[in-house]
Amino acid sequence: MGLKICVTGGTGYIASWVVKKLLAGGHTVNCTVRDPENEHAQALAALSSTTLVLFKADLMEEGSFDEAVAGCDYVLHMASPFSLSTKNAEKTIIEPAVNGTKNVLSACDKAESVKRVVVTSSVGAIWGSPSDKEIRYVFSEEDWNETSDPKKDPYFLSKTMAEKAAWEVAKDKHYELTTINPGFVMGPAAMGRVEGESAGTGPGSARGRSSENHREVVCAACLRTLEFRAHGLEL
Repeated sequence: MGLKICVTGGTGYIASWVVKKLLAGGHTVNCTVRDPENEHAQALAALSSTTLVLFKADLMEEGSFDEAVAGCDYVLHMASPFSLSTKNAEKTIIEPAVNGTKNVLSACDKAESVKRVVVTSSVGAIWGSPSDKEIRYVFSEEDWNETSDPKKDPYFLSKTMAEKAAWEVAKDKHYELTTINPGFVMGPAAMGRVEGESAGTGPGSARGRSSENHREVVCAACLRTLEFRAHGLEL
């Protein structure tokens, strides 16, 4: 029997693949996008007229995700801003990432049907500068990025702050929380394009600390969180 799943940021690179795979698996998907009328959202909507519903949502708007989350079994929070050219990272990257995560979890708190929330974080929430640790250091769920700031790796800082906020907000809630921390994700786009910008190199690769992942691996990790008990795990 198919599940009802909310995916935030559905036109994003990884999220669009996840939506396609969920639909192929027989699930019903509520998908949030910034503008349901733009060409990218419409291309996504064309995947299914019966089991995919688009909802307009804004990361900074309280209550914006309530309708999309209502009645869902699982929520995959994948929406997060990214830009290589911003002049105000605090306003355009960090605040939307943190507040958006809080707003999504607030919607989940109101929806008793939600069993688990899966937040797509980043390896950047675990380590920032390649010089953070010795090259042979083995990172674990106990490690946090402690070096990034708004001027140096604002995206990594946004993912660090957003994930920390998620764990704090989700304490003692009726739903379980799981985070996924992929590195630099590679592979073709689901809709023939990638929304937004992407860096040309993965962090740390020049120092031998590579963090590349193929999009199939990341998508598989997202889907696995729906299949077995993964509360409190970082996959």
